[in-house]
Amino acid sequence: MIMLLEDNDFVLQLKRFSGHDQSNVLIAPESFLCTPASNAVVLLKGGATIKTRCYKIDHNVDLDVFSPSAKIVLVEEITYDGSVCHEQVSPPMVYEYVSRESFVMIRLAYRPFADQCWHFNSASHIAAFPSAGLMDQSALVNTAKVLGAIGDVGALPHLFELGTHPSHFVRWASIQAAGQIDRDVATRLLMTATNDAHPHIRAMSTKTLIKLGHVHG
Repeated sequence: MIMLLEDNDFVLQLKRFSGHDQSNVLIAPESFLCTPASNAVVLLKGGATIKTRCYKIDHNVDLDVFSPSAKIVLVEEITYDGSVCHEQVSPPMVYEYVSRESFVMIRLAYRPFADQCWHFNSASHIAAFPSAGLMDQSALVNTAKVLGAIGDVGALPHLFELGTHPSHFVRWASIQAAGQIDRDVATRLLMTATNDAHPHIRAMSTKTLIKLGHVHG
């Protein structure tokens, strides 16, 4: 995937898809569908027949707060004959692209972005897990994980800085990484995080402190 940032108005994403048999998509145990990160115009290019399935989340949800009980239902299925085609997509819709051959998807995504994408199991269509909606957020999450895995106390100031990031994915990753380096520091961060602005961090911090024996359930 190539992402080109153009000032603060839009992002151009280029993705190359490898073709796969339609039946494998439906039965693959680790196959997931996900919501787009923002409103977008999609351009599909390739000489193959491309099928698009459009799903809708079956009830009103707040995309900022992941709901593991959410489920998607198929709205429509369109087959393209291989010619260049355009689609207008917007959350909270979920799109699945299927082809027996490789093709390219070009997405012009307009800001503001959703803070996260939701991933749905392709077989059950039930929400499985969320992920950061932006590439830079994903990169910072991975950076925090690497710093935690290295285990150098010199990384703690950098993790403290990540702990103030607007994305709750990044904040939580920084706390987890700090826990791999210094348990006492992590405990203090968890105590502070029980008052975090995001409900997931508040809940996970409290749950972790209970597990560590610092808070009674």
